[in-house]
Amino acid sequence: MIDLLWTEKYRPKSLDEVVGQSDVVKFLKAFKNIDVYDIPHMAFFGPHGVGKTSVAKAFARDMGLDWHEFNSSIDRKLDFIQGTIAELASLAASSKRKVIFLDEFDGVTPQAQFALRAIMEKTVRNTIFIISANYKYKVLNEIRNRCLEFEFNFLSPDELALIGNRILTGENRKMDKLALDAIISRSNGCPRTFTNLLLQYLVGGVVPKDGFNIKEYINKIKTTDLSAINSVVPYSADTTEFSHLLLEYLANIKDEAVLSTFLKIGDYILMNPQLDHYAFKKVITMRLWTIRDKL
Repeated sequence: MIDLLWTEKYRPKSLDEVVGQSDVVKFLKAFKNIDVYDIPHMAFFGPHGVGKTSVAKAFARDMGLDWHEFNSSIDRKLDFIQGTIAELASLAASSKRKVIFLDEFDGVTPQAQFALRAIMEKTVRNTIFIISANYKYKVLNEIRNRCLEFEFNFLSPDELALIGNRILTGENRKMDKLALDAIISRSNGCPRTFTNLLLQYLVGGVVPKDGFNIKEYINKIKTTDLSAINSVVPYSADTTEFSHLLLEYLANIKDEAVLSTFLKIGDYILMNPQLDHYAFKKVITMRLWTIRDKL
């Protein structure tokens, strides 16, 4: 019987236990060498499930700071920011300072984001704000300018294997390498997805079928001539999964041409809920081919 979700059970307790995101972790560890009152507000940007919350929690624990977490996709309006958050931020912490972690901050309304700007300035002595977002462009510059920004990326297959071996050791379980490799491939670099698929396998013995692999798709686009582009279109891929993984991949690239394509694809998806799946994938693939050198 699984008594605790593995994503929580094996969440790193300190920055030393974090797998991947090495540049972020190295920088955060350096804060141990400065006065706690000199630590700035921070913004963590990156795809779903790559460890933004885990790193923030580990950082707060390592620094001995109070921890307060809110899901901003639920608590996203002006009255919540001006009420609950403003009051909490102004209170003295039981430790030297406290962390207020606002997850999925890209879901917060612009009015609420603007209100938070003033709160961040007035309460900086008591509070370190850490915001987490998948899409940087949805966070106001007035917030970003007051934060130290960190970029989070998908994990490598070796890093996912390290997480897998840690879980297998902790559960006193063994598994076939081919099955582990299949789960790693299906996870597309996402440790949360990987952990859940590993649980699915160890409980039910189900090896996930190969799904849409965004990295393989992008590599094919880069190396295929336009005359053969039809061979690259992932007609059999689940359209929802295709759209989700593609948007997360593009959002992680810092380039104006890619950002423009990302926004156009997002708008197209929102404006066409009843998509012709085949035509949609072909149009998107051809559009990506035109910016293949940026991908």
